[in-house]
Amino acid sequence: MADNPEPTYFRKSESTDSSYKRALWDAAFGLQAVDDLEPSPYARRLAEENASGRISLDQVGKDLNAYYKQERSLSGEQTRAEEADKVSHHIVEVLEDGSFALDPHMLNTIHAHLFRGIDDALYLPGEFKAEQLVKCERILNGDSVLYGPPSLYARSLDMLFMREIDHAYAGYADGAALSWADAETLARFVANVWMVHPFREGNTRTVAVFLALYLRSMGFDVASEPFARHASFFRDALVRATYQNRPIGVALDTSHLALFLSKLVEEPSVPLDYEALWCVPLFEQPNRVRNVSLADARPVQEQLMREGVTQRLIRGDSADAEKRTCDG
Repeated sequence: MADNPEPTYFRKSESTDSSYKRALWDAAFGLQAVDDLEPSPYARRLAEENASGRISLDQVGKDLNAYYKQERSLSGEQTRAEEADKVSHHIVEVLEDGSFALDPHMLNTIHAHLFRGIDDALYLPGEFKAEQLVKCERILNGDSVLYGPPSLYARSLDMLFMREIDHAYAGYADGAALSWADAETLARFVANVWMVHPFREGNTRTVAVFLALYLRSMGFDVASEPFARHASFFRDALVRATYQNRPIGVALDTSHLALFLSKLVEEPSVPLDYEALWCVPLFEQPNRVRNVSLADARPVQEQLMREGVTQRLIRGDSADAEKRTCDG
């Protein structure tokens, strides 16, 4: 794996606000949870040095490259921590820069920067994949979202962005909360963009960064805590906003994602109920998966049975391990 090439962004001067920098790093580290990645203690130390003004973002990148170059010379392979660390650094670079355009190519630009030098053959930074994606989801009891076909990635994104550009959001006084109508409209746009899923890996992290930049461009202050603590909720809310199985009574549900957006724009008291994300009808009727074969869904279903999740959902029990209402 090659060391990182030159950045795709020309970054302006870094912020000297330590609390702001820590918030960026917290969000970037938290977002790694969407792919079950955990940043290393070393990266966290570098992040604190950057937030404290002792080293620059450029120096963080150089130190990470040197550290993992030495690690690879010993092990001969890339670690998951390396991906988490480097992508977190790249996320902070993009958020610190703040540049944004409401254009589908913005997704390519963000993806190219986030995943440059991170196993280019796997991630294809900034490039659309050619394969159709199917992913068995736990909250869908093994079913998958019906993702967009590769032949229509560009056209689908163009249409979604044209519609979004034409939409007029409400005006807001300083400190005003995002209206529910606007939260639902934005949730539908973000969910549909995510549903296209044009990249081989890293779609959720790319969309999360795009969303933060978009909200900033609207003039909102974007809180770091939701991404830092609830990135998994964000991803599963995207799943629920893009999955439907109407024969068993499951319709598209953007409410969870709209709540997350409300929490992003400085409404810390908005509760996020993880329990509500589970698609109970699919647990009651596990053979009614639509977008994968039952044989493909079965390993996930059996795992959830072993964990007791299926039995609990059917009974309607609430368990501390699964029912987490996050209200701060």
